[in-house]
Amino acid sequence: NVIFESDELDTADLENKIAAKLQQELGYDVPTFIRTGPELAEIGRQWPFAEEKTADHVLYVSFLAGETTPEKAQQVVDLADGVMQFYVQGREVYWLRNKARGNSKITNAAIEKTVQLAATRRNMNTVHKIYKKFFD
Repeated sequence: NVIFESDELDTADLENKIAAKLQQELGYDVPTFIRTGPELAEIGRQWPFAEEKTADHVLYVSFLAGETTPEKAQQVVDLADGVMQFYVQGREVYWLRNKARGNSKITNAAIEKTVQLAATRRNMNTVHKIYKKFFD
């Protein structure tokens, strides 16, 4: 996670510039995801599984490199396995993990394969901490 300020308004262009510089410096591709402060605030307000909000659940979010199609979003939702439930909104996939039911074999790589986009996953607690520290 990197927090920075920029006068650049085109976040897609900025993502491309950062990814190109990282590739140049490191010698390999680094998927790059930018979310603005207001976007992060909106993501942090989400809990699409309201009826499931208990101590036995953990919410994660995968940030996608772009928006997916409705068909691929449904395919992600269909990955639910009794431990994990999914909700897709915009460039994010929300994962609800039921801790009481054990472990799931679904990984972030499975999400990337399904939506055919790069993704990076964070615990929603991390998203909340970042937002509160830098944007609240």
